[in-house]
Amino acid sequence: MTATLRLATTDDDFRSMGSLIAEYVVWQRERYADQDWLLREVHDEQSLDAELQALPSRYGPPAGRALLVEVDGEVRGAGAWRRLDEHTCEMKRVFVPTRFQGQGLGRVLCQGLVDSAREAGYREIKLDTGLRMTEAAALYRAMGFRPCAP
Repeated sequence: MTATLRLATTDDDFRSMGSLIAEYVVWQRERYADQDWLLREVHDEQSLDAELQALPSRYGPPAGRALLVEVDGEVRGAGAWRRLDEHTCEMKRVFVPTRFQGQGLGRVLCQGLVDSAREAGYREIKLDTGLRMTEAAALYRAMGFRPCAP
């Protein structure tokens, strides 16, 4: 299995990313089933519907970058970063569906996002993740990320 990482540039690319984000929300609802209030607050606060409509402008150049990870031409994960200030960006919407986890795709995707942000001149990447996102948190720690305030 060879994973290919590529920049999202076309409408189809951003539709694929949007589909993964929608799947991520369903996955979160399952993981946080006992805390529905939290998901309503997070997704309402972040205006998820509006975000899905504006993926290219929100995560495409010059505001950020969106990457897709593929295996045999099939998109199996996506993630992005967006500018916070001239030195800092934020990693967002990183997701590899459960059916594709355990293949190292999350690490490939995150490393690609880090490399892309570095190439764009950012010195710091921030991210946040939920307390129950134990797999993601372990990956982020292994990649050298440290806890910070939300």
